[in-house]
Amino acid sequence: MSMKFPTIFILLFLILGCTKVELGYRLAPRSTMSKLDDFFDFKSERFKKIRSQLDEDFKNSRSQVGQLVTGHVDEILILNRKSELSAADFKVLMESMQKTRGSLISLFKGSFTVVIADLTVEEVTSLDQFSSKKFKEQDEKLSDKVEFLEKQADSFEKVMDFLFDSATKEQIAIYEKFVTDNYDFFLAQAEFRKGFIKKFESLSSRKPDLLDYVMRYYAGDASTRTPEQLIRLNLFSVDLHEVMAKIWKSVSAKQKENLNSNMLSLKNELNKMVVN
Repeated sequence: MSMKFPTIFILLFLILGCTKVELGYRLAPRSTMSKLDDFFDFKSERFKKIRSQLDEDFKNSRSQVGQLVTGHVDEILILNRKSELSAADFKVLMESMQKTRGSLISLFKGSFTVVIADLTVEEVTSLDQFSSKKFKEQDEKLSDKVEFLEKQADSFEKVMDFLFDSATKEQIAIYEKFVTDNYDFFLAQAEFRKGFIKKFESLSSRKPDLLDYVMRYYAGDASTRTPEQLIRLNLFSVDLHEVMAKIWKSVSAKQKENLNSNMLSLKNELNKMVVN
């Protein structure tokens, strides 16, 4: 689950790279390779092999990605027509999105396999060094609660701009309180990400097990979390669904009109992916 205001569009950004579907789909392999190159010091032939597989996976999956995301656009359009929405409505929506997250990850199994099958000791060491640096930066950002809150609020505003064209001061205040109340969860989530790297390293010599674990992790599979982590995540989810419902109650008629227009425009672009 994304720690920014989570909607299917966060998944869309991750897969497509930007809000313009066609442009994003062309840039996504390039963006993904850039991230991989940060983690691993690939030799040129290794890089070419992975890039080739990524291109193939993106080519083969574009129609399915379009269909999956379109399904959630339709869900949101239906919700937007209702006079009132409850936390239960958002729970159903988020559970639907979580299933899609797993489906999206499975479409790129070929790329995951190519990366992991030929993983070397040097690459694992490079990952450890890179992660240590990133985690240090992450801990420094989290230690400043005020700065963290500001960045979360900024991310929230960007998502609201994408969906509704704007966010009101009231809506921003509601979200800021939610982040403040759940600050301990954000700290725990940072530790969860560190645990992923440790698990990755421990499985690095057992490639089939590593592939299975990595795909489950990125799919948000509950099996990658401890019972305690699952309890905290479930409590956070309850708060999240409630705050989404609270924000929705503050959405104006104009914002709902903008949401409807933006979703129809996005659906139109997604339909091009499905048919092409």
